Amino acid sequence: MYPDPTSHEDNGGGGALREHAPAHYYGDIVRRLFVASGILILIGMPFFADYLPYMASVSAIAAILIAITAGTANPRSRGVQILLLAVSALGVLFFESYAAYSYRYFSLSGRGILFFLLMQVLAVLFFFALYFSTKTIRWMVRKKGE
Repeated sequence: MYPDPTSHEDNGGGGALREHAPAHYYGDIVRRLFVASGILILIGMPFFADYLPYMASVSAIAAILIAITAGTANPRSRGVQILLLAVSALGVLFFESYAAYSYRYFSLSGRGILFFLLMQVLAVLFFFALYFSTKTIRWMVRKKGE
């Protein structure tokens, strides 16, 4: 039987496989939100390539960078938490701007409404990631000041 990777028990090799994160660390939630966003980008990209003629490559690169950023999340690095915050803010800005653009200039029937809804869902996922990233940084700043 394999040891529980979240336990503090010795795994026979000298320490826990994974330490528990601090109580006010929300990076794991941000990571999940980023991964979900990246998956939605990759799934949606082929269906809406005609809506994004020059953006297909950019979307693929963005999904890769989101996955890499999600993989760097850890409770010990303030710099990584600031990166998560910045990527979250850029995600909200980009996807909500594109949702507003699509609402104004694309037909909201058929696939147009699906594209608009996808942009909105991505903006909301990044909004939650922004919120939880901010909470983590706020905790890190308070902890440092004590």
